[in-house]
Amino acid sequence: MFGCRQQEQAKPSHNEQSPVIADAMPKATQRSLSAPHLTPAQQEIMLLSPESLSSVEKWIEILPRQQQREHFRKLYVQAYKSVKDDGSIAYKVGNKQRKHANETLREFVEHRLALVLSQYHINLNWLDAKGFAYEYDQAMEEAKQKALQTARQRYEKQLNSRERLTPEQVAEINAEYQNELYELHQQEQADQAKQHAKKEKALKDSRLPFFLLTPKRLDELAALLALKLSDMQYQFIKEQAEKNEAYSNEQKNEIFLALYHRCGEVLENIGLPIQKWEQYRRTGTLKPEQVDRALITISKEDRWKRRLYREHRRQLEHVAIAAGEVQKRIAPYVSNQCFSEWRAAKKSNFDFLKSMALENIDDPDERADLLSMYQRSCSNPQIRRIEMTVQIKGIEEWSEENGLQGYFITLTAPSKYHAKKINGTDNKKYNGASPKQTHQYLNRVWTQYRSLLKKHDISLSGVRVAEPHHDGTPHWHLLVYFKPYQAEQALTIFKEKAFAEDGDEKGAEKHRFKVMAVETGNPKRSAVGYIMKYLQKNLDGFATDNAMSDEADITFKDNAKRANAWASIWGIRQFQFFGVASIGVWRELRKLTKKQENDTIDKGRAIADVGDFASMLQLQGGAGASRKEQQIVLHYIDSDPNADGLTYRKVVGVQENPKKVVNPEIVYTKTKKWRIVKKTAEEQQISTQSDASAEVQDVIEENDVVTWHELNNGGLARPRTCVSNCNRLKIKQKLKNELKQLLGYCTNAHINYLMEGNRLIINRKQYIQLKNERLLMFDLQPNSENDSEQRLREWARSHKNTLNISEEVSF
Repeated sequence: MFGCRQQEQAKPSHNEQSPVIADAMPKATQRSLSAPHLTPAQQEIMLLSPESLSSVEKWIEILPRQQQREHFRKLYVQAYKSVKDDGSIAYKVGNKQRKHANETLREFVEHRLALVLSQYHINLNWLDAKGFAYEYDQAMEEAKQKALQTARQRYEKQLNSRERLTPEQVAEINAEYQNELYELHQQEQADQAKQHAKKEKALKDSRLPFFLLTPKRLDELAALLALKLSDMQYQFIKEQAEKNEAYSNEQKNEIFLALYHRCGEVLENIGLPIQKWEQYRRTGTLKPEQVDRALITISKEDRWKRRLYREHRRQLEHVAIAAGEVQKRIAPYVSNQCFSEWRAAKKSNFDFLKSMALENIDDPDERADLLSMYQRSCSNPQIRRIEMTVQIKGIEEWSEENGLQGYFITLTAPSKYHAKKINGTDNKKYNGASPKQTHQYLNRVWTQYRSLLKKHDISLSGVRVAEPHHDGTPHWHLLVYFKPYQAEQALTIFKEKAFAEDGDEKGAEKHRFKVMAVETGNPKRSAVGYIMKYLQKNLDGFATDNAMSDEADITFKDNAKRANAWASIWGIRQFQFFGVASIGVWRELRKLTKKQENDTIDKGRAIADVGDFASMLQLQGGAGASRKEQQIVLHYIDSDPNADGLTYRKVVGVQENPKKVVNPEIVYTKTKKWRIVKKTAEEQQISTQSDASAEVQDVIEENDVVTWHELNNGGLARPRTCVSNCNRLKIKQKLKNELKQLLGYCTNAHINYLMEGNRLIINRKQYIQLKNERLLMFDLQPNSENDSEQRLREWARSHKNTLNISEEVSF
């Protein structure tokens, strides 16, 4: 495909080659020194085999980045030098080395890139031809007709302006009119020539692979797509309206479904399927609101820009993976270009947050800083990590109390999905799969496995973490809980599904499916201790000092940044809980600050307020409970129409499950309507002068673990503690290490709270306290019937700074 048309030139005989070989080195050296524009690898190829440089450049010209092209030039040099001297004439004249290097490069470029590019079928040639034809027919033709009409009106006015005209005057008027028509014809031909040149240039550009198109070209294509598809819809509806027939609602739905079908076929042909196209192909029908949403979306230029840019970035990154640019030796998880673009996007997001405010629609005087709200929400990686830690700890406690057995499982895709081996060398079995496709394979295995469990009446609960290998190929880490008597059968079924594809290949038994049992009391093999490592590596980089990622050999902070960039570009969900209570209900209940009249809702509010997820699981029917079995559910309403006229369901509160209670009471958690507005000049000045803003930018860009409380109130801790000042640093470090072993995580708020002499409740049965500069564990002793709630309140107070909660705002 690439370079396959490149034929080896006719080689001269050995006698003719000898003088060429004799002075090849000095000539090559002289050429490389006189051509400073050549890269180091190009210069080395010139030294080894000057006649090969043009062939190498033709093979690799399709690669989009200079770094990728240089990588393949180095591969050519390595292959050339790897041939051993066997004393043959072919070796002495360089034919043997050149042949081996050519075959190696041809295999890399033609085979690996063909595997990748054959998966993409975006062809916008039709759009260019049709788009420019439309532009000419509609714009230029209208201008032409208007000019002709004006000339005709002027001609008729001159003829009728006088009662009598002499033949000479009539001839003069006719001559002027003919001259004007001739000038219009000449102008039309000139415009057509310009339009033809513009169209030819566009068609030439469209013959480039999609991933080589420039951002400017992508913007032009987005505009053409929106224009053409809008016109298709207009013409279709116009045809139906001209029939002057009365249509029922069902007939209208059929008409719009036919329009959806027509647009869908067009977009399928150019490789950009319309929304819900696979579902429509499978079932032959869609809901009216799905049809409306799809038709509105394809007529919007900004929607097409986002989609084309996303497809463009993914193709570029996929080519980078095939070219060997994504690996631990060069750039783990994502290419450096992709990582730079992700960081630029994060910076842009920060600038937006910093420049905007939230305004109460009903009371415009009530405003809030958007950046501050971000820091206090679960969009903040630190808040998300703490929230998930509370979830996992609650799952672990509930499972232990109910006699469930936990297991850690690592699920890896077959070797053909990996572009690189663990040592960084190329995998010859690579089938060209992208990280997205590999993730879909893992999802397929998981879906089929859960279906089999349902047939065998086996319930499971836990959490799944998706993280990349060094070459960007995803694999999963799972924490799952089963009933002890079902565990063996459940694990056997899972292993069978994991080995269903290429299960007999070398290394599959060792790497494909790993299982380890949860051990209560062992910090490293407890649920929190095990999953915490992957939360740290893939979310915010919170870890012990200088902790290193094992595979990519980079710090946890750097690992978290690149893992987030990887998940962003490929649209991979990194963390997912299953078989447990809804986190949405948990978040809404934490927003309630007052006692509720409804006993069930108030009980849920009290449990969520103190962060006891194990009790929330129990309230919601336990692990594995279906939605209809849960006590509390979210309450939704339809939003107001947006700029596109579309509505969506949004959460406004909680209620008892309507399937369990008749006419349940609704408790609203969102009582105000907010909109995002630009900050005033005064607010902008305050933000610019704020020292905290600069620090928050570092938090957002670097994923540092710094709470909003620490940013704004640093240095306000009480000076009196139970630790002498001379040993303070030593004790703090010791506390830090012990807390991480005990809890799986630790913050400065934990350490300061303990050093002030307070007791820190770690679960519903035990607490820890610093005594004589030693960390001791004690059992909680019940003193009254209300002691359970009292202990939960104390736990909330002791973790208040850690969880970053307050009476007004909570995540």
